[in-house]
Amino acid sequence: MKKMLITLCIVSLTGISAATLTTDKPTYTTTDRIKVNFKEMNNHHKDWIAIYLADSTTEWKNVLKWAWTGNKSEGTLSFKSLPEGNYEVRAFYNNSYDAETVKAFTVKGKKAKIVQNDAVQNNELPNDDLIEDISNFSLFTSDDGTKLHIKDGDCEEIYSNTPGHKPQLLSAPCN
Repeated sequence: MKKMLITLCIVSLTGISAATLTTDKPTYTTTDRIKVNFKEMNNHHKDWIAIYLADSTTEWKNVLKWAWTGNKSEGTLSFKSLPEGNYEVRAFYNNSYDAETVKAFTVKGKKAKIVQNDAVQNNELPNDDLIEDISNFSLFTSDDGTKLHIKDGDCEEIYSNTPGHKPQLLSAPCN
């Protein structure tokens, strides 16, 4: 009887699923999509993956982004970018709020340095002049080549583009 009980316990333990989560990188930029790989989920139509701020509780009000696993035991989910911060991706079985596994990751701001090139006719901005680089950042000159336009989202700064001189801000600065 004791031998049969031990055998039943071993058989039962081998059937336990242990979900795992990985991200395609430990640190993302504010423009990167977050790619999450999951394995060993229960194939249940209400298994789900969510992103939370690190150290927040699993309550629904703290969910930043989420998706069903789609009745799959393994796969990849892709989430839109996040602002700078420390985050955790968490896996849940059957629509519960008990996290089966947690994977931490970080999002850092992406900076772009403005460097000299043909478009600015070899003028330079100071080395410490950095701007946030978001998805619709662009750098271009006016048709006559006298102005340098830097567009970052809805904000556009215009600088003078005179050969032999450092660009001077001609418009209101973006804040």
